[in-house]
Amino acid sequence: MLATTSVSSRGRKLKLKFMAERYVCMQCELTEERCQCDRYCAWCQGENDVRMCFDGQFYCIDCREAGDLNAQS
Repeated sequence: MLATTSVSSRGRKLKLKFMAERYVCMQCELTEERCQCDRYCAWCQGENDVRMCFDGQFYCIDCREAGDLNAQS
């Protein structure tokens, strides 16, 4: 996933592209695609649409929305 940011340099606006850091599981330190850990929400223990977030823990869709958390795209 590429992210962009705008930077001002001597009155010119530059767009820089960089790779976003991948989220890794806090238990096994693997990315979500490779992680084989049990997947359940860290808050409610639910299993509905669980995804990994920035802190390396898994959250269900309801808790992600309530906590304003984003899963990696």
